[in-house]
Amino acid sequence: CALPIYALETRIGSRWLLYIGVIAIIVGVSYFEKLAIDNHWVSETVRVVQGAMVGFLLVAGGLRFVRAGYRFYGQVLSGCGVALLYVSTYAAFNFYHLVSQPVAFALMCGVTMLAAWLADHQRSQSLALVAIGGGFATPFLLPGTTDIEVALFGYETILIAGTMLLSRRRDWPTLNVVSYTFTVLTVGAWAARFYSPSKYIPTEIFLTIFCAMFLFILRECRRSARPSAKAEQ
Repeated sequence: CALPIYALETRIGSRWLLYIGVIAIIVGVSYFEKLAIDNHWVSETVRVVQGAMVGFLLVAGGLRFVRAGYRFYGQVLSGCGVALLYVSTYAAFNFYHLVSQPVAFALMCGVTMLAAWLADHQRSQSLALVAIGGGFATPFLLPGTTDIEVALFGYETILIAGTMLLSRRRDWPTLNVVSYTFTVLTVGAWAARFYSPSKYIPTEIFLTIFCAMFLFILRECRRSARPSAKAEQ
C-alpha cells in the first residue's frame, strides 16, 4: 500500500501543484489586466505587447528549467508561453485591429514554428501537439470574407509535410493522426462555405496531394517495426 500512496504524493507534488500554480498565475494576471483595462491604465497596443512579452519570458524560463534538469516544468512553462503568443496575436487582429490579416498570419506561423522547434529541442510530444493544433487553427483564428483556396490548401500541405518530418524524426506517429483529423475538418469547413463546381479541378488536385501524403505515411507505419507505429494504424 505504501508504493501507491508514495506515487500519488509524488504526482501531487510534482505535477498537480504545478498545474495549480500555472492556473493561479494566469487567473491573477487576467484579473490585473481586466482591472487595468477597466481603468484605462494601458492602451490596446500595450496590452498586446505585454501579452507577447510574458509569452516570450515564459518560453525563455521553460528553456532554462529544461537545461537545469526540470524537463517537465520547462515544457509546461514553454507551452503556456506559446499559448499566450497565440492569444496576443489573435487579440491584435480580431479585437484591436492593430495588424492586418497577412501580418497576423505571418506572426502565427512564426509562433507555430517556435512551438515545433521547442517540441523537437525539448523532445516533447505535448508541445508538438500544441504546434500542430495552433498551426491548423490559424486560418480559423484569422477569418476572412474571401476564398483563398490555393493559399489555404498550400499552407495545409506544408503543415502536413512538417508534421510528417517531426513525427518521423522523433517517432511520434500520433502527430500524423492529429494532422489527418485536422486536415479533414479543415477541408470540410472550407467546402461547406466556399466550394462550388467551378472549383472542382483545384480542389481535386489538392485532395489527391493530401491522400498521397497520408497514404505514404500509412505505408511507412506499416513498414516500421516500432510498436508505436503499429499502434497508430
